[in-house]
Parts: sequence; structure tokens; C-alpha cells
Amino acid sequence: MACQQQNSLSTNVSFSNMIPEYGKNPTQHVKATLPPSVSGFPGEAEIRYFVKVTVNRPEFYKENPRDMAHFTFLPIEPPRPAQTDGEAYARRSHQFIEDAPAKKSGLFGHKDAGGDVSSTASPRVSVDARLPNPAILTINHNLPLKILVKNMGERGKNIYLQMLQIELIGYTKVRAHEVTRTESNSWLLASMSNMAIPIGSPSDPVGTEVPINQEYWSDKLIPNTVAPTFQACNLSRFYEIEVRVGLGYGSYKHGEDQLVVLPLRLPVKLYSGIAPPSALLEASLTGGASASSSPAPPIPGGKPNFMQQPYIGSNLRPQQPNAGPATPTQGKTGADPFPAQGGAGHQQQVPEDAPPSYEEAIGANLPPINGYRGSYMPPPAPEGAPRFSEDRKR
Repeated sequence: MACQQQNSLSTNVSFSNMIPEYGKNPTQHVKATLPPSVSGFPGEAEIRYFVKVTVNRPEFYKENPRDMAHFTFLPIEPPRPAQTDGEAYARRSHQFIEDAPAKKSGLFGHKDAGGDVSSTASPRVSVDARLPNPAILTINHNLPLKILVKNMGERGKNIYLQMLQIELIGYTKVRAHEVTRTESNSWLLASMSNMAIPIGSPSDPVGTEVPINQEYWSDKLIPNTVAPTFQACNLSRFYEIEVRVGLGYGSYKHGEDQLVVLPLRLPVKLYSGIAPPSALLEASLTGGASASSSPAPPIPGGKPNFMQQPYIGSNLRPQQPNAGPATPTQGKTGADPFPAQGGAGHQQQVPEDAPPSYEEAIGANLPPINGYRGSYMPPPAPEGAPRFSEDRKR
């Protein structure tokens, strides 16, 4: 459902189980950067961009040739906020059992008779997953993640890192006819098991933080098939990072290590990595007030600057062409069905050339992006999956 104030019955009526359904008028509109190309939900939601060209031939017996070319769109990222001194983090704590009873062995569950070891120590640890604040990730870049294990109590045995898993979880919120649905996807960034890596030492004082080596995930890039965070009227995408840390106490052998898996989740924003031009950043900081107060200089080349023309209300009807054909050297022969409404001394200028192009109107002040362009490649739709119409006939 597009964000249009008026819906046409010819395009917004569908039949489901022989019951007509009418498209409702939108209740909200989001003004933001264009979203990226999105796929992965066949028949439910997708965002595609294409260029359609039609050659109009005046002969009624000749068909107008038409063709379209699809392209992948990746928007520039919004201005990044300044990083603060703190960090975004998620934390979990766990308390192991000192001298936990061994598992029963043998046919009748007999255990080896051992001396009773009583200890008041409570081995307790906390695990932190930290990201720079604000938590922003970049497509096709490294993961700026830190994992810390903090000793919260005295212990007499080693703590082992047994497993580590890092996963990016994406949530896509789809809205249609005021009904919302959230789809989820996940991308595995790193996964290791049976590591048996000791963390710190039993002699470490309480409060000691031991970082986990970042080499386990430093070379794992965010896949270039993941769309950046965006929000549109009927479609939005947001992300979370889930870190699962498996710790064992006393032994690295399976079944004797008191293995516990601590899940940590952090909401993050995913950016495209295409930095906006410096001129655009300066314009966003100034707020555009100076640009609106002082008119832009005329564009060289003799073309009129239509961006400087005064605003004409929507209640004024546009000037229509003359009834009879006219050439550049021929005067007006037909009466104007809609005379000018600005007074006797007001005469509306008739443009003699096409409006200025993007490079002339916008690119004259904002230079093109000179840097990383990204390599975003959304996954293709499965063969035979339902897709939306491409509107080739329109």
C-alpha cells in the first residue's frame, strides 16, 4: 500500500475468497532517505528499483516499445553521532558450584569414596559484550566487539572458554492495512566449540577482568547481503547482535565442566558504509536556513533557474498550451482558457528550455561521493517464488 492520499479503485480492489477488499487510505507517512533494495520475503514484501524507458510513437498502429532495467540501490548513511566515552553493553552473571558432586558411575551408581571438602568459596563470574556507544555496525566491515569475563568471587579451579557464537539477527516489520507482522532473519558471524581455553588464573583477585581474544571474530565481516537499518511507511528493518558464551569450571572435559551458555543481546544499527559528502554534512548542521534566506546564484549556461521561482498555490490552475499550433516565430493565435490570476501587471514567464538537471540544480553545490561505494548484493528471489508485478504495461 503506497502512501497516497487518494486510492484508485482500479488498483486497490482485490478479491479474497470471493469477498472484495478495498485499500485503505494511509494514516502515516515517513519522510526519510530512500530504503535499500530488499528481498527475501517472496510474495510478502520487497523493495526494487528499476529504470523504465518507453518510446512513444504517434502512429496508432505502431506499438510503443518499452523496456526496464533493474539495479541495486544502497543509500548513503546518515551522519554518525559523535562517540561518547561510555560503551553499550550487555551483561550476564553465573555462579558455579565448588566441589560439585560427580556424576554417578557404574551399574548401581556407586561413587568413589572421597574426603568431604567443604568450602565457603562461591565461584562467580560475569560476562560482558561491549560495543562503542552508539552501537553502530557497518556492512562489509569488521565487528568492533569486546567480550570480557570478570571474576566476581574467589575460586580454586580454572574457568574454561568452551564455546563462542556470534550471530546477527534482523527483524523486518511489515505493515499492510494497519496490520503488522514481524519477520526475522539471522546471519551467523562466528561459531566455535570445544575450545578448552583457560580464562585467567585461580589466583586472580576479585574484580579482575579478562578479555577474550578478538582474533576469534576480528576477520569476520558483516555480510554484504544484509540490508542496512531503514524505516519506510510500510516496511522497516532493525537488528540485534547475539553473543553466546559457553563457560566451564574445574575441567575442560565434557560432562565434568559444569558447562553453562550465557546469551547476550545488544540492539545495534547497521549502516551502509557510504559516508555522505562533507558539503551535505555542513548543510545538515546549518539546517538549511541560510540557503532558504539567500537565493542561489544563477546557473551558468543560460538556462533559467526554476528552483528560484516563487511558490504557486495548488489552487491556481496551470497555464495550458494554445489551441492552435505555434512555432517559435509565431505569436499567440488562440485565447488562453486560463488567464493569469496574479493581477494586471503580472505576467507568467514561459520557459524556453528544459528544467535544470540534477547536476545543475543540486550537484553544483554538493560534490559527488568520492570514496567507498559499497558492494551490497541482496540475495536473489528463489526460482518459482511469487513476486510482485513489474507494471510493464503502464
